[in-house]
Amino acid sequence: MLLNRDMRMLNRIRARRAEMAAWYPNAINVRTGMTAAEEHHKELDPTPSPSHSGGFDPVKFGDATGALIRESVEPLEKRLAALERGGTQKTAGRAGLSFKGEFQRALGYSEGDVVNRNDRLYVAVKDIPAGDNLREGMEGWVLMIKGVQP
Repeated sequence: MLLNRDMRMLNRIRARRAEMAAWYPNAINVRTGMTAAEEHHKELDPTPSPSHSGGFDPVKFGDATGALIRESVEPLEKRLAALERGGTQKTAGRAGLSFKGEFQRALGYSEGDVVNRNDRLYVAVKDIPAGDNLREGMEGWVLMIKGVQP
């Protein structure tokens, strides 16, 4: 928002340009290369000509937009590639759940292994060392389904 002082100065400049256009219509402004009459007309009708870009460079704009999109998309592409290879860093190399058959106490189980025990399916939610027994509510196992018939 312009201050009153700035508005007064702007109005003085506009008035001076109007005087110059009236007194010396063919006087050329060295900085812009326009005559006083052209500058006054431009002041009254500020629409740019079709050949004037107003300082806008579409190539630079496209390059900047492309760089911004790349910055946003590249991390997502890397994350998607990691998921397609086998999940997050925590589950890298694993394909998810793996059915191991009937529970055997002598075997160790990894996170995501599914076992059958007493007509129920359990999934290991952490690595289980060999020798641990499987019972209802035991830490490390979650009941998936009751009433499974072999």
